[in-house]
Amino acid sequence: MILPPLYPHKTDAMRKLQNLVSRGHARWTAGQIEPRKLPALCLKFADRYGIERTAQQRWRAKAQVEASAHLVLWPGEPQRVHWWLVVSPGGGLVVELEQLQDAGRQRIEVTGYELVRMPRQGRAAAWTSGGPEFNFTRSDSFVTGKGEDGKNVSILDVNKFGKYSIRYNAYRFSIKENSSTFAFDAFNYEISRADKIELALQPSCAVVINNATTLHCRDIIKDNRRLLIRIFGYSSIAKPIILCENPLLVKG
Repeated sequence: MILPPLYPHKTDAMRKLQNLVSRGHARWTAGQIEPRKLPALCLKFADRYGIERTAQQRWRAKAQVEASAHLVLWPGEPQRVHWWLVVSPGGGLVVELEQLQDAGRQRIEVTGYELVRMPRQGRAAAWTSGGPEFNFTRSDSFVTGKGEDGKNVSILDVNKFGKYSIRYNAYRFSIKENSSTFAFDAFNYEISRADKIELALQPSCAVVINNATTLHCRDIIKDNRRLLIRIFGYSSIAKPIILCENPLLVKG
């Protein structure tokens, strides 16, 4: 058999994936393999899932509600080839044997670049790929003179457990130069129209906030006799940076 093309550049591989997903091949699975084992993998996928089918054969399969599969290859690392198997709607062996994910729920990610579906004003949503588009400055209020900057970061992230997290500060986040402002403007618009829950804390009250999923703020404290204490907690899956074991000190 003839091996599928190996796209030499990551952008080429992402562009091919974007094209396939936008045409309906929105289910996927992926992995990495040694180059010497690649022919056997391609042969298996061709035999089981028909990745070598012609356009006419794929059309006939679609008419019979049978899924169509494409294989995209990128030699991203020495002695490792990244592969993605993208699948159209329908049934068949590929659906029965592979653990397919929905690109709309679990994004296809390539070393920091993601394939996402973006809304467009007055038109249908479109699939696009790109890396994190934002920069931020971190306050040095904890340790004077040791504030940090972040480059090329995301505001919204999805971890390996499928949970969303958010990192945002209206005063400290900015969009990268020459990047589209559409998503950033839409995000700020949704924040501006969101319902706000206001609480007046009393000396006997405490508020517990999941800092990774909740946007929060406070009014300026004008009475210097008041003291606001922040206590940080970690979830069971978090891995804090431990500065000292006894007593336990972690980096905030």
